[in-house]
Amino acid sequence: LCTDKGLKVAVSESCTGGLIAKRITDIPGASKIFLGGCIAYSNDVKIGVLGVNEDTIRQKTEISLETAREMAERTRELYRSDLAISTTGIAGPDGGNADNPVGTVYIGISSRFGTEAYRINVSPRKTRDSIRNIAVNHAFLFAISEIHKY
Repeated sequence: LCTDKGLKVAVSESCTGGLIAKRITDIPGASKIFLGGCIAYSNDVKIGVLGVNEDTIRQKTEISLETAREMAERTRELYRSDLAISTTGIAGPDGGNADNPVGTVYIGISSRFGTEAYRINVSPRKTRDSIRNIAVNHAFLFAISEIHKY
């Protein structure tokens, strides 16, 4: 879809640890559409490299719709891409709390049409790898919906 529409994509990933970028670059010809990405696992990278507002992380935490939204927006600006995808969440097996239990993932999608963020809840009984793979699959579904706007 991106090739057909001439769109460039960039990513910023926390809990998915580069899995979105891997899946994109597994496709022959990905260099025509994929600009790059940032594995923003730490808050220092989210703030210092991507430019997520420190107040957002302090007030809403790094696991939030707001952080996913800012990650996607800053990634699109940083890479000058048409579309940016971000993820932040808790893949487990440890971590989590009442608000964001293990399996909570926030996905940001940013394009010229605006920025959206989504929350998905994967069963905490799933493995870490399963949670990450399910999150990536959802990220692609949200991205495809956005690409269809072009």
